[in-house]
Amino acid sequence: MLFKKLVIFYLFGFLLNITLFVLLFNLDLGIKTFFYKGLLITLICIVVQYLILKNIIKFKFLMINKLHAIIICFATLTFTMLLHTLILTSLDRAISVFFISLMNSQESGLTERNIKEEFYSKYFEQDKAIERRIKEQW
Repeated sequence: MLFKKLVIFYLFGFLLNITLFVLLFNLDLGIKTFFYKGLLITLICIVVQYLILKNIIKFKFLMINKLHAIIICFATLTFTMLLHTLILTSLDRAISVFFISLMNSQESGLTERNIKEEFYSKYFEQDKAIERRIKEQW
């Protein structure tokens, strides 16, 4: 019975963190750099997650202590950091993803020239890719 409660508690903690992460990513926190915004959101999620889990532990109906909350927080911190740094940040930077989405959006075929023009127009002019990279390095 205790094992079942532990599994439910761990799943709840994990889902809580992932939900907070996704919801906070949709907010404008004033940070323009994608990577740093993700780091801040990850830290906010861990603090909020720990406070919520700590309050759940106070009810004593799960027979779970603070060590379990700390383990959940470290596990989800590791997961969200890996998710953010290895997948989300890479996708934000990947030019190949841009090409694939461009090709998917066009019903007719694209020539190499069309791809170059679209890429330059959207990636460099509209998204200000070079300006963003320069600002991020400061």
